[in-house]
Amino acid sequence: MKKYIISILIGVLLISIGFNFALNSRLQFVDNKVLEINRTIGLNVERNLRQSIRSTNELIENESEENLLLLQRTIDDLALSFEQWLSINQTETRPNVQMQKGLSGIEGTRNMILHQLDRQFKLNNNKLTEFEVEMLEKVKENMERLLSVYHNIEERVGDMSNPFSDDSGLVETANNLEEISRLYRHSRIPNEHPTYIGYNTAVRKAKEQFSDLENFRLSGEEVVKIREGTHYYELEFLDSESIAYVIWVDAENGQIRNYENRQALSGEGMLEKSDAIGIAKTFLRRFFDEEIIDEVFLINDEAQSIYAFRFTPVDGDVEMVSDAHLINVCAISGRVLRYSNNFSNTRVNVPEDFSSLASLNKISRNLNSPEYRGLAAIRTFETRYKPTLTYSFRVTENEQNLNLYFDVKTGRLVHELFYIYEELEL
Repeated sequence: MKKYIISILIGVLLISIGFNFALNSRLQFVDNKVLEINRTIGLNVERNLRQSIRSTNELIENESEENLLLLQRTIDDLALSFEQWLSINQTETRPNVQMQKGLSGIEGTRNMILHQLDRQFKLNNNKLTEFEVEMLEKVKENMERLLSVYHNIEERVGDMSNPFSDDSGLVETANNLEEISRLYRHSRIPNEHPTYIGYNTAVRKAKEQFSDLENFRLSGEEVVKIREGTHYYELEFLDSESIAYVIWVDAENGQIRNYENRQALSGEGMLEKSDAIGIAKTFLRRFFDEEIIDEVFLINDEAQSIYAFRFTPVDGDVEMVSDAHLINVCAISGRVLRYSNNFSNTRVNVPEDFSSLASLNKISRNLNSPEYRGLAAIRTFETRYKPTLTYSFRVTENEQNLNLYFDVKTGRLVHELFYIYEELEL
């Protein structure tokens, strides 16, 4: 009986050893395959990096639509291959944060080249301006750094899921690429930071406009953010642990660019439109008290009703669309929930011998039932945030009103704005 049991145990042991050996062999095979795939994808990353550097240089030296398309294709391939490289070198439980940051820098560059550079290139008749050349030179320089980083990490990329591992400059290079994209897309001075006021000065400017902020605790990072030509400090004021107010202060001149009141709402009934516009205009007089065009629309949803006002300054015959003030008033409490404004005191010159008839006829022939709205000042990425005099038209597309703005000098479309307001006559 004992011999029988021992034989069974020996058989089970042998089967177990055989099974473990087979499993280990299978795991070794899978590991080898993963390493092989990792090397293959890594080589794709290297090849796409080299091709992106060459394509960037080719576009700088030979400006053409074909070379731009080649660069767009190669940078897209680079982002895809790097994403695959990241996916195979991280798990849900062990994210590879350093490689994620690398991918973020590459994707920011890809989006800039596929969209923002593409728009500027076409606006300038398939030519690069000095700003585009400067940006591309910086991109190429950092792609070369990224290639050097690749050679330093290619054999140990799997170990980089440890956040304390040496990244050989990957995160720094990714940050450089993100900064290049951010400045090219959003800075009022292309590719550069202007001179900023200090953080404490920005806080003081906010409290001068809104004295009740003294009753709240200040939070927020002491860094300048950039969005659509506006450089600003974002200040958060807390009541206990919740955010009561969010204020954006222009980092160049200290003016208020955004105000949000996030406190709980109270009230009953529905505010009349005339009362709401009175509240909005009283608030507006903190910042502006000259001739304006008043526009409004009512937002109704399950949570609350809001009067959304748009106040656009007027300078002579020019509508200053760039300097519009947007104010949202709660239709229940009468509280101003939000205010925003991107630019102030914009000026454009209308030449004395300015004649628009010929240009207007040429532009309107290509539009569907256009309504000419007059002259307007625009400051957008397409104009590099410089004040630009435009012809303003309103058209209807898919039952939606759309305002179109054409540069008076070139006749090119430089801005589109969905129009949801109605003009007020009070």
